[in-house]
Amino acid sequence: MVILEEIVELLDKNLEYIKHEVEDNGIVIWVRSSKKEAVCPYCGTPSTRVHSRYKRVFQDLPIQGKKVTIVLIGRKMFCDNEDCEKETFAETFDFIDSRARMTKRLKEEIVRISMNMSSVQAAKLIRENIADIGKSSICNLLKKIVMMFDKKDVRKICIDDFAIKKGQRYGTIMIDLESHMIVDILDSRDCEKVEEWLSGYPNIEIVSRDGSITYRNAIKKAHPDAIQISDRFHLVKNLTDSCKEYIHETFKASIIIEESEEEEQKNENEVIKSKVLSEKEELKMKLVEEIRGLSKEGYSKRAISRMLDLGNI
Repeated sequence: MVILEEIVELLDKNLEYIKHEVEDNGIVIWVRSSKKEAVCPYCGTPSTRVHSRYKRVFQDLPIQGKKVTIVLIGRKMFCDNEDCEKETFAETFDFIDSRARMTKRLKEEIVRISMNMSSVQAAKLIRENIADIGKSSICNLLKKIVMMFDKKDVRKICIDDFAIKKGQRYGTIMIDLESHMIVDILDSRDCEKVEEWLSGYPNIEIVSRDGSITYRNAIKKAHPDAIQISDRFHLVKNLTDSCKEYIHETFKASIIIEESEEEEQKNENEVIKSKVLSEKEELKMKLVEEIRGLSKEGYSKRAISRMLDLGNI
């Protein structure tokens, strides 16, 4: 197909389209290298001698709302430099890193999306529409971003923890409050590691955090004069929890609300009405029992009616 051939060429001019398969929610595109020669990444010597071929699978940006998987038939080449430390090497491409499972442009799109929302929201959005990726992989991508921060310029930061594996392993994320950009991500929330990181930023003046004693101690040790403030979420949460606790301690579990005279009279009338109905039901049941008894003794319906004066009831 001409369109797919053009898309493949946009990815790399040295790729040749072979075929494609359309699945339920994705497209698998098969390509191969069209390079006449490959350069050894270890010594820089070009080579045209093919050692073997291999299959490499990775993800790319979606096409018309469908996820894209590319199957690359790559080549392993002989190195013609006798002094090179490697006899063979795999040819490389500019659009993807070595051993990566997604193209560079897909990584850039994932990072762009993830910078504007939580990793949970980003993972859900990306999995549904762009590529198959988990929350931990997104965090790893964000961690590898080289942010152009001058450590001396970082003065106000927010520190919060996140679950790498819920209930078992947690990390720490650092955000610059002025630029709203991620400064760094740590794979731990231990006091020593957080303190060590904070010590590397000499001009920190304000730190927004949750109620963690660990973070409080780490900030105090690294920057004794820095102002520690509670972030908005935890501030509102703590206020709400305090209000609930006060209500539970101050007020009884059940509160008796006194009725007005009108409501009281209404309730009394309902009781009287119910009592009258109960008495009528009781009389009715007695009458039924008498009728059944007389019927068993052999009296006719007319005789029973005269005896019990049912005509007047």
